[in-house]
Amino acid sequence: MDGNRRWAKKNNLSLLKGYREGFLNIQTVLLELLKYDISKASFFAFSTENWKRDVKELNILEDVFEKMFAELTNFASEHGVRIRVIGDISGFREGVRRKVTEIENNTKDNTNISIQVAAGYGGRMDIVEAARGWARSGGDPEKLTESVLQTFMQADFLGDVDILVRTGGAQRISNFLLWHCAYADYFFPTAHWPDFGAEDLKKILDSYNNIKRNYGA
Repeated sequence: MDGNRRWAKKNNLSLLKGYREGFLNIQTVLLELLKYDISKASFFAFSTENWKRDVKELNILEDVFEKMFAELTNFASEHGVRIRVIGDISGFREGVRRKVTEIENNTKDNTNISIQVAAGYGGRMDIVEAARGWARSGGDPEKLTESVLQTFMQADFLGDVDILVRTGGAQRISNFLLWHCAYADYFFPTAHWPDFGAEDLKKILDSYNNIKRNYGA
């Protein structure tokens, strides 16, 4: 969900407003996904690399996370959205961690759409932690397969990715769901995330539906 800071600057708004509008847009996009009967979606909110940002900005982000996770819980309950947060959230303040627990517990029985919000997440980290988890299980190296290792990954909650969208114009995936995007189709709209809406999503879905996928066969 790239471009929140640039969107705020372009519109002469505060960084707080940019991040808040970005988080609110998750709800807007979710409503569109529900219209198309899409059952799974992931949102990259905060990467392992984002911890390098200055303390002032990190405090703003945590303020937004704490408030918006509470609002997203109410939205999810109304629209039948199940939410799981993936990543290492141990670095976030206690209030954010508490909201994560609440949103997962309060939405676990919802069935209209399942989403994962990546916070403190990195694709490389996910693979390394999966390898460590498998090693701790005492598995036989000769019996390790791709499907077995994948079950140890946090992001395996939703399985492989069909469509990856990065807003804001940059054409890279920045350590997001590296394993699960092996056969994804990538789309890089120039719209900043707060401006990404129904028409942008429809164009991507229309394009995807015209792609013939053969997985190398």
